[in-house]
Amino acid sequence: MSKHHYELRLLGAPPERALAELGNGESMAGRSETVLITSQIGPGDLRDLLVRISDLGLDIRELRRLPEATAGG
Repeated sequence: MSKHHYELRLLGAPPERALAELGNGESMAGRSETVLITSQIGPGDLRDLLVRISDLGLDIRELRRLPEATAGG
């Protein structure tokens, strides 16, 4: 199965501890939302990430797969 980069927009600014538990990738936190850009992950890893986000009590506002050119290929 293919691996892709994903962008997740979370409501609010989660604590650093919560962001650290979500694994590798980049994050940019603001007051009203936090943007996470994942490393290349497959469908199973994405599903695990979504479960971890839910377990941490974080709310996902948006999820999208990034085009390879945008994600750095």
